[in-house]
Amino acid sequence: MDKYSIVKLKLEGMSIRKIARELNMDRKTVNRYWTTYQQEIQNMKEFNSSLPEVQERIVLEPTYDSSNRKTRKYTKEMDQTVDVILAAEEEKNKKLGNHKQQLTYHQIHQKLVDKGFKIGITTISNRPRICIFT
Repeated sequence: MDKYSIVKLKLEGMSIRKIARELNMDRKTVNRYWTTYQQEIQNMKEFNSSLPEVQERIVLEPTYDSSNRKTRKYTKEMDQTVDVILAAEEEKNKKLGNHKQQLTYHQIHQKLVDKGFKIGITTISNRPRICIFT
C-alpha cells in the first residue's frame, strides 16, 4: 500500500476505481488517502506549511493504538469453561499417557460454541494457555 502511488496516479488523471483496481486495494481506502492528501494541501495553503512537511505527513503509515482495547468476547465464564475443558484433557493425558488424540483449537472452539458461547476460532487460538494443544 503506497500512498505516494495513489496520489501520483490520481494527479495523472486516473479515476479512484481504476487506481483501486490497479493497486489491488479497496476503493474507499484509495478515496480516503486522496481526501487526506487534498486536506493536507489545503492546510498547507492556509497555514503556510512547506511542501516537504505535508508530503511527510501524507506518506506516514497509519497508526492504531490498540493498547487500551479490552477483550470483549472472551469472558470469565468462558475462561472457566476452557479451564474445565483443559482439565479434562489433562486428566485424559494422565490416564492414557502420551497420545496423539489431543484437542485442537477447532475442537475447543466447537465445544465452546456447543455450550452457547459466541466466539471466533482466532480468539481461542490467541490465548497463550490454550497454545499447548495444536
